[in-house]
Amino acid sequence: MMSSSVHALLSDHQLPLKRSRVNVDSSHTRSAHPGTRLDLSVVPGPSLPPHPPAAAFSHSPTLSHDRRVYFDVDEENEEAFVKRAPSSYGAVSLIGRRRVMEDAITAAPPGLHEFFGVYDGHGGPVVSNACRERLHLILADEIAREETVVDWRRVMKACFQKMDEEVKGYVRRNGGGLVDGSESTGSTATVAMVAEEEIVVANCGDSKALVFSAGLALPLTRDHNPDLPDEGMRLGGGGGAFLAGLPVSRAIEPEVKLQARTPSDEFLIMASHGLWDVVSNEDACQVVNNCLDGQMKRSLKEDLVRSPAVAAATLAEFAVARGSKDNISIVIIDLS
Repeated sequence: MMSSSVHALLSDHQLPLKRSRVNVDSSHTRSAHPGTRLDLSVVPGPSLPPHPPAAAFSHSPTLSHDRRVYFDVDEENEEAFVKRAPSSYGAVSLIGRRRVMEDAITAAPPGLHEFFGVYDGHGGPVVSNACRERLHLILADEIAREETVVDWRRVMKACFQKMDEEVKGYVRRNGGGLVDGSESTGSTATVAMVAEEEIVVANCGDSKALVFSAGLALPLTRDHNPDLPDEGMRLGGGGGAFLAGLPVSRAIEPEVKLQARTPSDEFLIMASHGLWDVVSNEDACQVVNNCLDGQMKRSLKEDLVRSPAVAAATLAEFAVARGSKDNISIVIIDLS
């Protein structure tokens, strides 16, 4: 059986840490495979918007092969982390049972800390990796063009169009980078700007975003599936909803949703198809809510147990236990 592994998140932006290892009994977790270990490195990150009012954290998980969960914690800043963790984000990107990692994640990048993105590649990782490195930069340029109030629908559509043109040119110049005999390459793209008063989500493909608010799982995206009647017409026979799909003649426009934030909002989940193919919206929210509410008690400080990083890792384990055979990428943002 192919062993699972997790790709490091935001390795270019990690800070050097003095680490202490905390062993966590995984008897209350769902095991991804017989004998897996999650090794989450907790790294202080940039601030989120004023609401929620605290710091964000990026995390670099890896999977190994015993039945314990490990956390590397910065000894010097552990107390600060524990106090600030409720307003934070966590992410995992798991290769699962696939031979190639085609998913990519961007989380609170420098200069655009409100931004989060999940990209599910098709026919290789070329386009998803390009989106991870470039889409938020293109978006920042588009936002800078706005004189006063940002027209988010215009900005997001222009951003996706420029990203599409950029990666199509790259793919054509470099032979596509196709894998497994694929005839096309591309990527879904689901991105969110978590602002003080609203969440702006743009979506192209079947990666999904939802917010858990007042006990309800509220979808912020709609899957683009060529099998659906209206999507078949939108895609014009393209055969799939992919940003920069080749030989697809054109990429579809993203759907953009503006969701007002409320005091009842608890967290935002963004994830690739590898999660949603086997886990319902409601089940995903229940797993995350249990983690953030501290119901999955472990031998850690209570606030650390409640971190979104733990919730993301647990949700990834849950998806693998449910039989997911795809790459799994998950971003969880605490909105409380």
